[in-house]
Amino acid sequence: MWAGLVRIETAVVELKNGSLVTGPPKSLAGVRWVSIPAFLLADITEHLEQFTDIADDCLVFTGPKGAQLDGPHLDTCRTDLPAPHVATRPDDR
Repeated sequence: MWAGLVRIETAVVELKNGSLVTGPPKSLAGVRWVSIPAFLLADITEHLEQFTDIADDCLVFTGPKGAQLDGPHLDTCRTDLPAPHVATRPDDR
């Protein structure tokens, strides 16, 4: 991270068999700078200091043992899944 910017240069794709493949993004648009909002900078900096290596190519988010996140760990972070606590009405069928 540099002055609130993160450089995205690598992508991880999970194959149907569950294996993870790391490589370049599918298109040139995938290689980009992402701006980190100012209100998050202190939290992101603290996270990097506590949980990541100092290497430029280290993983930012890892599993409990420091390994790359895999499918089961990623699924707990997904926001496109239905909420498990969706309210139901008595007249729902």
